[in-house]
Amino acid sequence: MKSKQNGFTLIETLLSLYVSLLVSMLALLLIVSVYHIYTSRYMIQVELAILQLRQRCALATCHVQEGVLILDINHEAYQIRYDKHRLVKQPGYEIWMENIDGAIFYKENKGIYLTIDHQGTKQTYQIYEWV
Repeated sequence: MKSKQNGFTLIETLLSLYVSLLVSMLALLLIVSVYHIYTSRYMIQVELAILQLRQRCALATCHVQEGVLILDINHEAYQIRYDKHRLVKQPGYEIWMENIDGAIFYKENKGIYLTIDHQGTKQTYQIYEWV
């Protein structure tokens, strides 16, 4: 009579433990990557908005009036202003930056600057410089 074996061998158990460990490590790596992308999204958004502002000011006549950037492109006036936690271009409502607590444009010396308030941290960027 042969004895019937119930259960797993030691090799099968170790192999299943190795596979589950490998899957959990890959899941952790995925979570860390998604978190990094989520946190760096704000800085990418700021860099793109500043680049757009610099390009538009280089192609237009720009000045600041009461914290608002006014661009005159081909005899059409546009305003870049802070509105409802966003930096928007008007007329219309083209959103250039979102989830900010404040933004103000100002003229200092020979340049135009933008100060952005995000989660209590204020950052200032030079948008344009007259030569």
